[in-house]
Amino acid sequence: MKFILQLIAGGMTRRSDIDGAMQKDMGTFIQNLENNYNIISRLKPLLAKPNSKTSAYEISDQFLRFWFRFVWPYQALVERQQLSLLRQNMGKGYEQFTGRTLEQFFQQQAMESGQYTIVGNWWNRKGENEIDMIALNEFEHTGIAAEIKRNPKKLSLSELETKVASLPASDFGSYHLNLITLSLEDI
Repeated sequence: MKFILQLIAGGMTRRSDIDGAMQKDMGTFIQNLENNYNIISRLKPLLAKPNSKTSAYEISDQFLRFWFRFVWPYQALVERQQLSLLRQNMGKGYEQFTGRTLEQFFQQQAMESGQYTIVGNWWNRKGENEIDMIALNEFEHTGIAAEIKRNPKKLSLSELETKVASLPASDFGSYHLNLITLSLEDI
């Protein structure tokens, strides 16, 4: 199970990718981690049907996510007290790691604002056109779609417009979405 957590923490979040990396069906282990131990959670695109197979997994606890991404795979470095090498490796993947954390922060902030009834991510079946945050008010049929990046220079409202245009009209057609960009500067 530790290897599954390492894969998820490293960005391999789809069931098929995990099965492929482990070269066998890991369904039972994934179910145990999700349902019995509550270590991972299944994410689905916002407004996805309950039986949708489009899903991804993430480690629920931020500390465990960090541990299995940066520390556990390199325990030998810790044991040999080669912490500078460990720190160097952390620097390489830290921006990607904290990008997802920043998304979670803004999603939590949107939910706690009391303005929205549901908040989440959206992506299509192929994993393309990912929208970092969609927050909807189901009563007023309004909401926001947000692109979230650590570096504000990497934000593109036109890219977000393209992604929002690919949202399925059957699910999102009745919503008026304001498009915004968020970065570390917006905290």
